[in-house]
Amino acid sequence: MKDLLILKYKGQSKITVEGYAGYFVVKRNGDMRFKALQYPITLSSMITCKLSDPFKIFQRKLSDSISKVTQRSPDFRTINNDFSKYIRGRISADPSFGIKLLTANKVKDKEVIKSLIIEFFEDWVEQLKLDIAIEEVSYSEFSKQMSTFSTTEDALSVLSRDDLKNLSEAYPIVDPINGKPITSFDIGEQIYFTVLRFSDDESKSKLIETFSDSFDESGENIEPLVGKLISKELVEDIGSEFMLIKIGCEGVYFKAIVYTSVNIMSPTVSVPKAKVPFVANDPRHNSRKYDELKDIEKEKINLVDLLIAMMLVGGIVLAVMIIIYFFFLK
Repeated sequence: MKDLLILKYKGQSKITVEGYAGYFVVKRNGDMRFKALQYPITLSSMITCKLSDPFKIFQRKLSDSISKVTQRSPDFRTINNDFSKYIRGRISADPSFGIKLLTANKVKDKEVIKSLIIEFFEDWVEQLKLDIAIEEVSYSEFSKQMSTFSTTEDALSVLSRDDLKNLSEAYPIVDPINGKPITSFDIGEQIYFTVLRFSDDESKSKLIETFSDSFDESGENIEPLVGKLISKELVEDIGSEFMLIKIGCEGVYFKAIVYTSVNIMSPTVSVPKAKVPFVANDPRHNSRKYDELKDIEKEKINLVDLLIAMMLVGGIVLAVMIIIYFFFLK
């Protein structure tokens, strides 16, 4: 599977006049994040999120719906707080729930996923009629979706500033579960990112050659790259919700406008490795020869160890014989 499994759902109790909407985001190790809303059917017109929406749009509309419902009905503010506590409690009580969802998705069984979610909520709501939508995305795809739907036109206009217009464009890798906001990153710290567009062919060729496994055949960046955070800047014209950053990677420089409430991946996963520079007859470019070379080196090391051990044993035996001769035979 890809890096993240996103499950969006909407439903209604067959017994009460209440509706439900929300999502689960599941990482490959089963870690989860969620957001959920319970609302009276009389306020259905306020629930604008659609299962067909891209996740970022669904997420934003769901947050707006939660605000509207809880403001309109104070009782539902308490109910939703309790609902969130219930979900957290169920996840704590069954840490394998995320893995179960991943397993069901692996065999592409949507009905099993739906039944798992209904069962998950059964102690809160009986006879839940549920519809779900499934998205499976890589970190790069997820981050590109965030860059598209979380940044306003006014914020993007900053990227055309004179000192920025010749830089390539990127977006930090978003980790909605274990990430931290861009404001928590320090200048000089490593940061993962995905390329949105290159400013010139030379920069593109350089990174594709260095990180060939991170790009597809068409030159699209499909795996996270790692760079260094060069600068951070709050731009007064666009407010405190966005931060302008610059990232450097292998001599190529990128610009990005980042929403400060988005969680950015910390550099704790394996870093993409640069290709070994080609040198004629270098055995590292032939894995078989490289393995043979390592075996030869290992044999040499073992032989040296053996010779040293034999010399030590011989020295000890000789010393014992000398002691016996002088003290017992003379």
